Amino acid sequence: MGYPVKFVDTAGIRDSLDLIEKIGVEKAISTSKESDINLVFINEEIDMMDFKDIKDPFFIRSKQDINGGHFKEKYFYNISSKNNYGIDVLLKELIDKIKEKTPNENISISRERHSKCLINTIQHLESSQKEKKIDIFAEDIRMSVKCMSSLFGGIDIEDILDIIFSDFCIGK
Repeated sequence: MGYPVKFVDTAGIRDSLDLIEKIGVEKAISTSKESDINLVFINEEIDMMDFKDIKDPFFIRSKQDINGGHFKEKYFYNISSKNNYGIDVLLKELIDKIKEKTPNENISISRERHSKCLINTIQHLESSQKEKKIDIFAEDIRMSVKCMSSLFGGIDIEDILDIIFSDFCIGK
C-alpha cells in the first residue's frame, strides 16, 4: 500500500549571526511545526533541548560507513546510504509512524452506476498501459477522465436524464 508523503528539504537549524541564515532557520522551524514527521540529520549526539520546537523528530546520523559508532537512544537512527546500513530499520519505523497518521477509511460504493464507472476507468487506464500509438493512448486517457468526470463533475444533461429515467419510474 502506498502512502501520501511530501518531503521538504529545509535549512539546518542552528545558531547564526547571519541575517539570511536566521531567516532560513526560522522558516525551517515553521515548516517543521506543520509537518507530521521531521527527519533531522545530525553529525553528533546533541542536546535534545536544541530541538524542542521540532514536532515528531527522527534524528538521523548518516555516513555510518565512515563515522562508525552508534547513537543508542530512541528515535536516533544510524544509517549509511553507501552500504544500506540501518535503512530498513529507519524505513520500517517511518512507515509505522505514517500508518498511525493516515486515516483508515473503508470506502464502499453503493450505487451500481458508480461501480461501473470505476470499473470502466480502470479498464481504460489498463488499456493505456499497452504499447500503442500516442493518439490511441490519448484516447484511453480521455475516456478514463470522462468516466471519472461523471462521478465528480462535467456531466452532460443527457447523462443526468438517463440516470433519472433508468433509476426512477418517471413517465412510465
